[in-house]
Formats: sequence, C-alpha cells, structure tokens
Amino acid sequence: MDIALSTAINKLRNQIWFTRKSRIRASERILKNHVHSNSILIWYSFLTFTLSIFLIKKPNYLGDNADVVMTIATGFVFTLSLFVPQLDMKNRYEKLKDNYI
Repeated sequence: MDIALSTAINKLRNQIWFTRKSRIRASERILKNHVHSNSILIWYSFLTFTLSIFLIKKPNYLGDNADVVMTIATGFVFTLSLFVPQLDMKNRYEKLKDNYI
C-alpha cells in the first residue's frame, strides 16, 4: 500500500511540476509576442511615414498610383494599431505569472 501511495504522490508531483513549467513558458511566450508585435507596429508606422514624406518630394517615384499604395499601407498600419492592443498580451502575461507563482 505504501509503494502505491508513494508512486501516486510522485506522479502527482511530476504533473504539477510539468504544468507549472508549461505556464511559465506560456507566459514568457506571451511577453515575447507582446514585444514583437509592438516593435513590428512601430517599424511599419515608421516605414509608411518615411515613405510618405519621400513621396511628397518625388510623387512619381513609385508610379502614378503611389498615393493609392500609401493609402492602403496607412490603412493596414491603422488596422494593426487598433487590433494589437485589443489582444491585451501584457495583462494575460501578468495573470499567468500570478497563477504559477
């Protein structure tokens, strides 16, 4: 009986440890995704802004439809800037961290 009990306790400890490690890795992954999504959003904003200023100086550099291309790019960046904060990754990271601590 004691062997079965100690085996069950060790099995439970291993499951608890595995669950805790999984939650730690998930919280780290969410934090990295938060950082990456914000940096990508900043780079896209910088790129469209820089290209817009350049196209003011040389309007036909990308062809006659440069204004349409920049409008689409700006709309894309605007959509991303609305979508990414709604994911609320920082708050999800904090909740997971509190859970495994």
